[in-house]
Amino acid sequence: MQCFRASLELEPENAEFLYHQALLLEDLERTDEAIDAYAASASRGHSTDALIRLSALLLRVGRAADALVPADEARSRHPLDGRGHLAAGRAAIALNRTADAEAFFRKALDVDPASEARLELARVLHLIGKEEDGLAVLRGIETPDTGALLLRADIQRSLGRTDEALADEDAAIRAATEGRDLAYRHKGRLLLDLGRPKEAVAAFDAALGLDPTDAEAWFDAARAWQALGQEGRARKLLDEALRLDPDHAQARRLRSEGATTD
Repeated sequence: MQCFRASLELEPENAEFLYHQALLLEDLERTDEAIDAYAASASRGHSTDALIRLSALLLRVGRAADALVPADEARSRHPLDGRGHLAAGRAAIALNRTADAEAFFRKALDVDPASEARLELARVLHLIGKEEDGLAVLRGIETPDTGALLLRADIQRSLGRTDEALADEDAAIRAATEGRDLAYRHKGRLLLDLGRPKEAVAAFDAALGLDPTDAEAWFDAARAWQALGQEGRARKLLDEALRLDPDHAQARRLRSEGATTD
């Protein structure tokens, strides 16, 4: 950090120095200072990078309306760089402006058909009920990763295509290089929603085997055991969920409801 200060004292208008200072400040979780440094870099330079990082950071700290400002500036300055449209779409989603988000993501795809905007667009289409359109967008991903496969499973489920949804869940589990526990949990929730709690228990057990510190997985497993009529087992799992996360409101409520039926 001292190096950056010394460099900026010599060249206070150097956008590149300010940008790299902002990166370091962000890594150090000095968020407000990083925001100021990104903004300073963006105002002094012509690169899209500072604007994109600024938008993402503002969005991460819950300032979606502010995040849209540098995203729009990036779109205006560099209309052929899909990252600005992508950033604007993400900010619009956080603001519940789904129509705007769809337009931004489509523009990002027009500029760069291989961009991650494809997955974001499919999510928006699923959110607003355009399921078939969402599937069509996902077909453009040559090698879908776990996130794309889980989204496809959600869409198939919405369309009532249970077998296809479960096939996508299994494909997501196989594709996962990390976060496989989340894929198992996702499958378990689908099975539970389909009224297949015994199979859901197996999926939640697999998730807990990979990450026994996940309070949410203990809660999900408790719901599955409760659906099987195993209230005692469910209570033990809820107790573990609450041990890991004492503020887990759903687990506390379910545990309380179970106690009143004893």
